[in-house]
Amino acid sequence: MNKRINSLTSGVLIGLIIPILFYMIFYYAKFKNLNFISYYKDIYLGTLLPLLISRCVLPNLLLFFIFNWFNWEKASKGIFIATLGLTIILFALKLIFY
Repeated sequence: MNKRINSLTSGVLIGLIIPILFYMIFYYAKFKNLNFISYYKDIYLGTLLPLLISRCVLPNLLLFFIFNWFNWEKASKGIFIATLGLTIILFALKLIFY
């Protein structure tokens, strides 16, 4: 099991899946009364998108430290790569649209 988790590919996949899950949790916790399409339009038409992406990337920090604690260096590198990619997307969105 350790060898399956401790790979660069699994770290990147986990680092990309966790923000998506937190995006869905944020939607169901805050905006249950809106359907998903109108929520999606409100996110992209408003200025909430950079805040939402940054909040969804924060759980990767916790996972990064947990994987380092278990000495799963390859998986923690994958999580770092995914977090770095999402952060670059965040800054690009802020520069282009806001």
